[in-house]
Amino acid sequence: MSSPLKTRLGSTRLIVRDLDRQARFYREAFGFGESLRMTGQIVGRDIEEIIFLAPKGQAGLILLAYADGHAPSPLGATLLFFTSDIAQLQDRVLAAGGSVVQAIGPIDLGTRQSRLAFFADPEGFLIEVIEDA
Repeated sequence: MSSPLKTRLGSTRLIVRDLDRQARFYREAFGFGESLRMTGQIVGRDIEEIIFLAPKGQAGLILLAYADGHAPSPLGATLLFFTSDIAQLQDRVLAAGGSVVQAIGPIDLGTRQSRLAFFADPEGFLIEVIEDA
């Protein structure tokens, strides 16, 4: 008898155009620490990627850039973050070169009220943030 299949999300990978600018944004706005920078190939295309450290129990973030500069539309991915202070995080996002897409406002989470905002990183990737006090 086989054991049940166990699966977990290992990381989220964003395919970006400007690897260094995007890495600086996620370090400054969200405090990610760079773990590893590597080069290689995916289906015959040269890539460079940065793997960021993730706090225990969270999936990591990987930024990947193709050497030929082609990247899909940033509208194809949305990141979700939880924060203890959404206003302070908004200040960090703006200082790091991001923008506000939807201003901080209330959200009903069913069992409690909280606050929600949507930001965009410098390449336009959508970042949903929920205050988790």
